[in-house]
Amino acid sequence: MRFQARLFIASLFLVPAGGSASFRAGAQDLRTPNALPRVNSQQEKVEALSRLWSEVKYNFVNIDRIAFDIDSLYRVSLDRVMQTTDDLQFYQELRRFIASFGDGHTELLGRNGYRPYREDDYLNNWPVWLSAIGRHIYCTKVRDDYRHMLGAEILSVEDIPVAEYMERYVLPLSPGSVEESRWNYGAALLGRGYIGLAQDVSYRTPQGDVKSEILTFSHLASMRDGQQWITFEAHPVFNTEYPVGLRWRNGIAVVNIDTFNDIYKPELIAKIDSVMERLRGKARGLILDLRRNSGGSSLVADHVQMYIDPSDSIRTPGWQTRINSGYGRAQGNYRKEYADFFDFTAYENHPSQKVPRNPEIKALTCPTVILIGNSTGSAAEDLLVGIYELPDRPLLVGSPSNGSTGAPLVIELPHGAYARICTRRLSFPFSGKSFVGAIEPDIRCENDINDLLTGHDRTLEKGLELIQQKQTARP
Repeated sequence: MRFQARLFIASLFLVPAGGSASFRAGAQDLRTPNALPRVNSQQEKVEALSRLWSEVKYNFVNIDRIAFDIDSLYRVSLDRVMQTTDDLQFYQELRRFIASFGDGHTELLGRNGYRPYREDDYLNNWPVWLSAIGRHIYCTKVRDDYRHMLGAEILSVEDIPVAEYMERYVLPLSPGSVEESRWNYGAALLGRGYIGLAQDVSYRTPQGDVKSEILTFSHLASMRDGQQWITFEAHPVFNTEYPVGLRWRNGIAVVNIDTFNDIYKPELIAKIDSVMERLRGKARGLILDLRRNSGGSSLVADHVQMYIDPSDSIRTPGWQTRINSGYGRAQGNYRKEYADFFDFTAYENHPSQKVPRNPEIKALTCPTVILIGNSTGSAAEDLLVGIYELPDRPLLVGSPSNGSTGAPLVIELPHGAYARICTRRLSFPFSGKSFVGAIEPDIRCENDINDLLTGHDRTLEKGLELIQQKQTARP
């Protein structure tokens, strides 16, 4: 009999219910918040968690890479969910449960459109917007009355060093398969909490001075009073056209494609074609900037690949998905050949496909470099996986990609809430090796806070340098 279980380390999840940055006790409450929503009954809370647990158990694609027992996690989470006293805490616990699986496409969705209430009516942000650079948290956008904090590094929250605070209260709620993605997502969570709640924050200014500030979760109310945001991203180097933009640097074309989502941008492919044809025969090189591309349609990814892959036909990634069989699971009790069904780790494999080249698209012949980053995900990663094993492919410059290729199953929860679960795992077209984690750049190069403050884009500059080296090396 194959009754096996992996121990779930419950101590990893022994955080007080609602114990994220948004719900931490001990801060000063400056005003009475609105009555908190309590739409979900105890029965509906159990139903929601149970539905997530069931769908993950049967459909989550990376189930074979989970190091804990899912049923044990479910029991721990059920106790936590039943202890919640309002819907804000309840959804926070659902978020904690689903974030445990470490995937960017496996998460609780939305906050206003996918809830029985508007979360912004109860939770709000600090008057500074936070971004992660490595394991450091910086103020990258500030309200105009907090301009003295622009570029400041957060050192502690409520006298807890920020790295420890993130690990204890924030990262358990942050989805993602790689550390960089979890920290990026977690940076936004860190600065969000109950309206009127204040926290004591210490920070280091760009000049090196260490200061402290009481930050209150209230910026939207102030924004309605005419406050404005100040951000160094207004510098021209970051002011690129959305969703497809073209800039020129000494005869080198810098093309940003910030989405592959042609559902909401039906003119997207036409825009891509227009930009690519404008540089054909004129550009001494191409920098394809995908650092802000969170994905969309793999068909758009295929279309873009034809501009950088001169093959007669392009190779799409292969992929895997889970399969379940009642008969197979029953036989797995005692027959080795059915063991995967018993263990919920049976997979269906779909090989790479050849897609004939669109005769209207001729591949560009100029030297090309692709910029990638932590926000490069989903269908944008489909493109990276598709070209990764090609000989003489463009060099990838930047930081690791987001680490999830999607095909999410959307799960409806009580009262109109939704979650999603990743159901597809890619494999590289030629080797067949599974893509799990992130695409690592060939050359790691990341902008630091000083780059952002001054408008310098060292990642782009590195790409331009590589293009120039290729031009020099040409006979």
